[in-house]
Amino acid sequence: MVLLEPTAYLLERSGDLTGALQQHLDLIGPKLSVVLQVNQSEAIDSHVEEALADDIQRELDKAIGLCQRNSQRLEDAENEVLISVAMRHVIDKHSYRHCGSNY
Repeated sequence: MVLLEPTAYLLERSGDLTGALQQHLDLIGPKLSVVLQVNQSEAIDSHVEEALADDIQRELDKAIGLCQRNSQRLEDAENEVLISVAMRHVIDKHSYRHCGSNY
């Protein structure tokens, strides 16, 4: 998992913005799952939960920064692809959380 951030940087530099964004979102996924599970069971130290939330916020900031850095040079359709990748990720995580809570 440590190699995802340098991979995201290289993908962005090479012009694969969708791939770079996906790398940032992939770093968020496991941490978000832990926070969601914790919120349901409350079985984790609040300091650990806060650290995970801070990590998630940093990765979100990086993902948003990637989109902002590149939005001026992209055409509208390309910007829409980046937005749809991010939204799909959010929706998938949200759906997973609700499906998981039904079991």
